[in-house]
Amino acid sequence: MRLTTLLSFSLILAPSLAAVVDLTAANRRPPVTGLPDWSQVGYEKGINPIPDDSLVARTVTAAQLASSYGVIPNDGQDDTAGLQRAIAENPGSANAFTLIQLPAGTINLSFTIFISSNYLILRGAGNDPQTGTVLSFIPDANTKYDTLTPNGASWDLDGMDFNWNYTEGTRQVTGSASSGWLWPGRSIFRVGSKSIASKFTTPASLAPPNRVDYFYGTVNYHWRNDTKVKGYMSDQTKEIAGLAGTRKIYIDAQNSSWTAPPGTDIWVAAPVCSADYDAWQVQDPTFYQNQYMFQDWFTATGSGTDAQGTYVLLDHDLAFDVYSNSLGGGSVQMQDETYFAKVMPIDEPVHHVGIENLYMTQPMPMLSVDDATANYGNMAPESAMHGIVFRYARDSWVRNIRTFMTGSHPIATEVARYIQIQDNYFDGSWNKGSGGNGYLRGSRVWDSLYYNNTLRNLRHFTFQWSAMRNVATMQNMTNDMNLHGGYEGYNLLELNYVSVPYSHRAGSCLSNCGGEGGSQEGGTWAPVYWSTGNKASKWSGASGPQNVFYRNYMIKAFTPGSSQTDYTPYFSRDGSLSSKIWQFGWDRLTSLGTRYQHLSNNGGSTLLADWQGHEQDSFMSDPNVGVNGQFTDSHTSLFLRDVTNATGITTFSAIQGRVFCAGSVIPKTVGYYLGTSASRSCEPWSVSSIDTSTYSHVIYAYATLATDGTVSLTTAQQDQVKSIVALKSRSVNVKIFVGVGGWGLGADANGLATIATSNAGRTKFGTTAAALLTSVGADGIDLEWTPCVGTKCISASQFSTIASALKSGIGAKLLSLSTPRDFWFLSGVNTITSNLASISEFISLITHQKPTSTAQDANDPSIIQSTLTKAISAGFPAAKLLFGVPFYSRPLGSSNLQSSCVASSTLGQGTFPYYSVAGFLNGTGPDSGLGYSDLTTVTTTQLYSMVLSDGSTMFSDNPLSVAERTRISDDLCMGGISVFSIDQDTQAGSLIKAIQSIQAQ
Repeated sequence: MRLTTLLSFSLILAPSLAAVVDLTAANRRPPVTGLPDWSQVGYEKGINPIPDDSLVARTVTAAQLASSYGVIPNDGQDDTAGLQRAIAENPGSANAFTLIQLPAGTINLSFTIFISSNYLILRGAGNDPQTGTVLSFIPDANTKYDTLTPNGASWDLDGMDFNWNYTEGTRQVTGSASSGWLWPGRSIFRVGSKSIASKFTTPASLAPPNRVDYFYGTVNYHWRNDTKVKGYMSDQTKEIAGLAGTRKIYIDAQNSSWTAPPGTDIWVAAPVCSADYDAWQVQDPTFYQNQYMFQDWFTATGSGTDAQGTYVLLDHDLAFDVYSNSLGGGSVQMQDETYFAKVMPIDEPVHHVGIENLYMTQPMPMLSVDDATANYGNMAPESAMHGIVFRYARDSWVRNIRTFMTGSHPIATEVARYIQIQDNYFDGSWNKGSGGNGYLRGSRVWDSLYYNNTLRNLRHFTFQWSAMRNVATMQNMTNDMNLHGGYEGYNLLELNYVSVPYSHRAGSCLSNCGGEGGSQEGGTWAPVYWSTGNKASKWSGASGPQNVFYRNYMIKAFTPGSSQTDYTPYFSRDGSLSSKIWQFGWDRLTSLGTRYQHLSNNGGSTLLADWQGHEQDSFMSDPNVGVNGQFTDSHTSLFLRDVTNATGITTFSAIQGRVFCAGSVIPKTVGYYLGTSASRSCEPWSVSSIDTSTYSHVIYAYATLATDGTVSLTTAQQDQVKSIVALKSRSVNVKIFVGVGGWGLGADANGLATIATSNAGRTKFGTTAAALLTSVGADGIDLEWTPCVGTKCISASQFSTIASALKSGIGAKLLSLSTPRDFWFLSGVNTITSNLASISEFISLITHQKPTSTAQDANDPSIIQSTLTKAISAGFPAAKLLFGVPFYSRPLGSSNLQSSCVASSTLGQGTFPYYSVAGFLNGTGPDSGLGYSDLTTVTTTQLYSMVLSDGSTMFSDNPLSVAERTRISDDLCMGGISVFSIDQDTQAGSLIKAIQSIQAQ
């Protein structure tokens, strides 16, 4: 075995640096409108990270394992019983975990170990088989499956049974248990209760050694109930006991044993109905079988009785209507039996269990690892044991383990919530064929996280059997991502690297073969598998609603001997599809969709019968339906805010997007106010009209800067600033600044250019600015850079020196800066950014269109992004950069058209304020006589484009375009918006309200 292990290890790569990404709630995106909420997946909903040793209160050392429990590495003896006893005898408690530290070397195991103790960490000495902990599992005779299906292909769930017949007092008790009670099967570890329900205590005592484990964990099985009423039924007086989208479910009031105080874990299971099979257009009548297809895990938040009956309140919405029994919706009875919906308290959920840093394998000396590679059959069905099973478990994890050649699934879930599987390497299985073997299997799992796992030589990665609200991200696999059926829904699969060879197919098989339908089939598995109702009802049912695929790198060889190509139409290496959100099993009647839609090639009248042969159909395009690809997102992850510390797929040009920053900083909304607007002829804007509740900063424009460095305001201007400062009485948090600038709007910049080379002038600038701010009661000063005044040009270092002198002079008062695009392309700008960042509260990026420009580049997203990129690469933090948004427009080229509201000799000459544009577009206002034609909206920016009466073109901002700019500022992780100017908005505040609508999201 050691030789086999070493050979395999040489092919194993270390887990990628994706593991350094913060997975906690602090780095998770808020729910995206229209998409499921994945913000609370994984261990403790992401509120806390997986525990480190600071939470360990007691350690069972390797030496204690040897001395007290007989667990001794490399001695060739069976260590199973000792390790089981160590686990059972050493539970932890809340925030006081027990750590069982396994020794380096090989530990021999022969039967399933139940981990039923809470707050317990089982940790190896490392996952390198040469130096770490190796768990070598060879199932004994009582653990191997002793009854196979008639064809010998797999374990026979029904045939491998146990019957009992005994006398209890005067009553004769008979019963039977099938090995299906073990589902999903025996394993090396089972994280779940080992307790036996009182109803089965005697049968368990009568069971032989190879049947007694049927009864382990029955304390959590719905058939454990001893009342004469069928156990844990929903309210049978109603057709529907709980409606999808609500958080109330009615239970059978006859069941007096039912209790669920707040905090109780609740399992809800609704039976499939014949109407469901009808809706999926299932053609084979033998597929109409009773089963609990619709399941979910809840936490009770309350209970009570109303006019409708006895109910339980749940912690999240029901994802399906809970029909009280299998006759709901006009259904007929199937298999001569009626199934009743279950609402069951989970009595002993195992929680806070971690398995870490070890290597697991199941040696099969008579079999060849080479024969198992790309062999999708069962080589040893009697030994198809799993690695780790979670059954009725929550808030647990598996981290940094390696598996090599497990009997079947390396990890399997079966009723589990808040599980976290991360940073693991799963390689190979002896059984990957008939009966469903060899998966990384996410079945009946909810709100869980699969992160940074590597999968090799497995059959599938699956979500199946009501698996909902899970996230699988940054995994690397050579198998498909398989939606395996049974109403799995609302899952996110993103940023996974999926490279699937042609040999990954059911037809690659040496023995005990089986396709997805349980028989040999052709074709080859594509990177995505979706289960149709007609085919998947053989083992479960159709795949469910709104399973989301996003930014997965997917390549596949579809023919023998061919190279791997892009998995079109859902992935392209040119990056053209990277922002698409693919919602499978979802309609596209709206951009986001609203309801379930089974895949179909003809609009939904005839449903897709089999995914095979249709893997590359464009189900997002008419006449096909079932995939919604109409919604896009610019960010790298729909789940995490920032994955920039990750390596691998997140850096690929075909995948990479932006960091999600919304909410990580409180966005500033800075507004300049032109003092001259109070006395202008068109729609004057008095100081009292400024709504300080909508702005974080108001900058009064402008003070005058003399060539000797003196900065001043006229008496009238000082009175205006004082009036603005007085508005702080109704908005105490707003900050009032005095601006020095306006160069691009016609102000004289000679003073700034002169003091650039005058130390005395710069000093005077600082001292006079301090005195001015004190006299008017303002909070700070804003300074705008200008490139050249005649032959005088201000370099980056000179501007930094001016800003430093100004900050030194004003002391505790605040400083902000305003820079056009050109500033960030100056020589040496990277040498002064750290200084500017340290002395300024923010810098406004002004990329407004220049006079006489003939290009529509004013605030084009590519221009602002390139400017931001330059600033960031120079070392300035994005969170201190504000997106400058003009509340005015300027005709392109040398147009002589002039708004009647802006005199040719004043600031803003040659521009059209937005209130003027809004007026003449409506045929009203001071410029209503201005002719225009060809009014259109630019798709990428939402700007209005119009041809004016002199033939020139003008692009104008409007509520839609400034909202788009605000979104972009969020996308680019900027610190907010800087508008020029407050007074150029409409009196109703059309533009600022549009900005607020986005910032409020």
